[in-house]
Amino acid sequence: MFGIGLILCAIMLPPYRVWLFLISTFGLLGLMSLAMTYIGNNPSEGLCFRVFQKQVCLTYFSIQDIVGFDKFKQDALRSQLLAKEKQERINEENRLLESINSLSDSIHVASVLADKDSTRFWLPNDDRQFWHVIFNAWDKLKSQQKSFRILHYGDSQIEMDRITSYVRERLQLKFGGGGPGLLPPHQLVPSLTMSQTSEGIWNRMVSYGASETRAPHNRYGVAGIVYAFDSLQASSFIKPRYKDKFYPIQQADVAKVILGQLSSSAKVQISYPKGSNTQVVSASSGEKMIRWSFDTTQPYYHFHFYGDTNLNVLGIALDKKWGISMDNIAWRGSSGLTFTSINRSSLQQTYQMLGVKMLILQFGGNSVPYVKEEKGAVKYAEQLGRQIAFLKSIDSTLSILVIGPADMSVNQMGERVTHPMLEEVVEQMRKVCNKEGAAFWSMYHAMGGYKSMDRWVKSSPALGAPDHIHFTTKGAEVMSDLFYRALMREYDIYDKNNRLKTSSQD
Repeated sequence: MFGIGLILCAIMLPPYRVWLFLISTFGLLGLMSLAMTYIGNNPSEGLCFRVFQKQVCLTYFSIQDIVGFDKFKQDALRSQLLAKEKQERINEENRLLESINSLSDSIHVASVLADKDSTRFWLPNDDRQFWHVIFNAWDKLKSQQKSFRILHYGDSQIEMDRITSYVRERLQLKFGGGGPGLLPPHQLVPSLTMSQTSEGIWNRMVSYGASETRAPHNRYGVAGIVYAFDSLQASSFIKPRYKDKFYPIQQADVAKVILGQLSSSAKVQISYPKGSNTQVVSASSGEKMIRWSFDTTQPYYHFHFYGDTNLNVLGIALDKKWGISMDNIAWRGSSGLTFTSINRSSLQQTYQMLGVKMLILQFGGNSVPYVKEEKGAVKYAEQLGRQIAFLKSIDSTLSILVIGPADMSVNQMGERVTHPMLEEVVEQMRKVCNKEGAAFWSMYHAMGGYKSMDRWVKSSPALGAPDHIHFTTKGAEVMSDLFYRALMREYDIYDKNNRLKTSSQD
């Protein structure tokens, strides 16, 4: 409206009156800003009053916003500090690299540089022993023909097998393994890696979200989700989207089905190109797992379920006989605070059945919008800490790694900036996770810190989605690569330490 008024004025009024109108208007706005700033009103909150029982707030720019000097000064100071930090880091890196004379020096330098990088891991007690159990097991998978299962839980950032699929592929290529891991019998969100279709009436009950979607028995198992069918029979058809038979996800030669409580016997049949096999499962008060093994990998799997009761299916797993299996378990809208709502026995049994060794918990983003002050961030972190403690009580040998939220932008006076409490949430998560014996990795820091999501959205190709919260498919791939490279940097330090020990023993 203000713009239209200027145009009309320019057409209808003499030039001096247009200038007089502009000077008067901006002068009035300036006086209002000075007055509001003087009486202590927050411009972002505005001047509030009640109209017909409703509160109405008029927001306005402060005099500092109009002049722009404070914002310019703050941005310039932030840029100077970042440039100074970057130069100091470069100088220290050069000094450290010049000091390398032995393998021991190389390990020291690699450790120092890793701890100063934006993609660093924060470890319990700052002790890299956290990685030794994990990496030692990975090194022996091929020689011992053993399996190592990683459960990757997360919110909507990992839906469609994003992030997980990239990391899974590279770990399987390096350490062995194959297959997509755990899958639901009825897929609601299409996966980037697997094609799934299902028949029958499937009822999905989850351990998080609205109360009407919860299961009365709370026996959700490993994925925190129960798929029950009441149509006497149902089926699930699964095949990889990739055609290359050498691609790791195509290398599954073991199929597993995890069933929940059964009040009467049920029948499960698996069909594949050159045959089929049926197994009958008797009634049980606990979870059961059916397993099929194949001499060669199969291009597709068709599962058929039969039962005269409400049969509960907790998941289907497609793995290789040995190597790394990595499951994508996306809980849209979750903050990762409902593990304790899953029946302990159900979770423990299914973890043991699948041989779970490591958990990755990627949460926090869904809590940030509701955190208004520091104590809110502390409360969320403490609640997350209780979830970690509960999972540790399920199996004390579990290695747990928490991935904190990515940058999230909010509109502040027409500018996209980082949510004001995000950094505090990340910091409190880091403290609590390390206290509970879990490692921590920050997507926020890895992607560039303050206002980085806005830069990711504006990049070409776009790495951030228009909502300034989620990644694009390309952005998820970039984030996955940052995480994998950081992980392999830690593995390189571990490997060099092993070589140093071996050489000192010779």
